[in-house]
Amino acid sequence: MMHAEIRTALQTLNVPVTFHLYEGSDDTYITYVQYDESGQMMADDEEKSTNLYFQINVFSKSDYLSLVKDVKEKMKELGAIRRSETDLFADGYYQRSIRFRFTQYNE
Repeated sequence: MMHAEIRTALQTLNVPVTFHLYEGSDDTYITYVQYDESGQMMADDEEKSTNLYFQINVFSKSDYLSLVKDVKEKMKELGAIRRSETDLFADGYYQRSIRFRFTQYNE
């Protein structure tokens, strides 16, 4: 459910956005992936709400702190709770991986 909403929100940041793997050549881009899903609240033997866990990865060859801030703001607007984030460097790219939790209420 959240995939389309996440993609749409991130595309407003004017950098390439792709699910899981980016195959372009831009100096800055964003990938996202859902890494977990679990029942959050149960009642009457039914799952009333579900937690969806996504990781947003910001890659850049230069300063990306402003973009990271914008990503966090976009996810907050969608109702996400930030769980953790970490910095990495590989293949000439700085990478900030940010993990979020969304709670989906089931009918």
